Amino acid sequence: MPGRVLMVAFHFPPSGAVAAQRAHKFARYLPDFGWTPLVIARKPDPMHPRDDSFAGKPAPEEELDPFEWSRLLGVLPKSWIDPLRRYWFLPDPESGWRRLLQRRLPDLVERLRPDVLWANSVPTGSLVAAAAVARALSIPLVIDFHNEWTRNMYYRPSTPRHDAAHHRMEREVIETAAVVVTLNPLHTEDLRRRFPNARVETIENGCDPADYPVAPPDPARRPLVLTYAGTVYGHQSPQPFLRALAETGRTDVQVRVVGDSFGQFQGGSWPFKLSVEGHRTHQELGGVFSESSAFFLCLEPPAAR
Repeated sequence: MPGRVLMVAFHFPPSGAVAAQRAHKFARYLPDFGWTPLVIARKPDPMHPRDDSFAGKPAPEEELDPFEWSRLLGVLPKSWIDPLRRYWFLPDPESGWRRLLQRRLPDLVERLRPDVLWANSVPTGSLVAAAAVARALSIPLVIDFHNEWTRNMYYRPSTPRHDAAHHRMEREVIETAAVVVTLNPLHTEDLRRRFPNARVETIENGCDPADYPVAPPDPARRPLVLTYAGTVYGHQSPQPFLRALAETGRTDVQVRVVGDSFGQFQGGSWPFKLSVEGHRTHQELGGVFSESSAFFLCLEPPAAR
């Protein structure tokens, strides 16, 4: 029964955030299956990278522009910000987005007449708002988890009360959804164990060759170019790989770190050449791929599993 799907996507082109790509690909390919996507996104945030590679393909039906009180905490000492945000803002710091979305969604559903409501979990507040509206209007809901919620490696509730609130919201969202989608089979199996009555499916991220031309690999390339392409934060750091590579004594290699948008990575001194670059557009990544011999992904415990 193909029809119209109202998609709630906090990150959507021209946002350059990595989460924008997953929502965009759903919107791009749903018409091939008879579904018409109607996207509700956050207005592009000047604090986030911008990528016009896929802007307008499709364009959002509406962009919301919330005010976020949590950002006022940025004037405080850095060590205070994260603990205070986790204490005061549930389920995430984007509380202005969640409230505005929950207030606007009923009118959007009335105007656009979707057959299905879809929302993804960056941030999780999108799921909370969408689930509340889906229950109130009796519209089928599909939720798409970009990351885990209460099993996330960065999940650190401030108090037992906060922990209980997170688990309650997670349960209500999953029990409201007609279908739950994850991008990770491990996450899928965890949700199936904890919520045996929920329908949980896996749709992994992919690579669309049509997005960018990539030259075939050159086995004779020297030095070998080893590339880390992605955001640098938390447990996601190239440092373990760099230390291991240095211990081999190899100097005929070059390491590229591409995507350090917020200057989180300090390169340091190594026996091989290391370059650190900021955000690249999605289409520019074709050149990065063509110039690389291999890619690496580093996740420190507890992320490495």
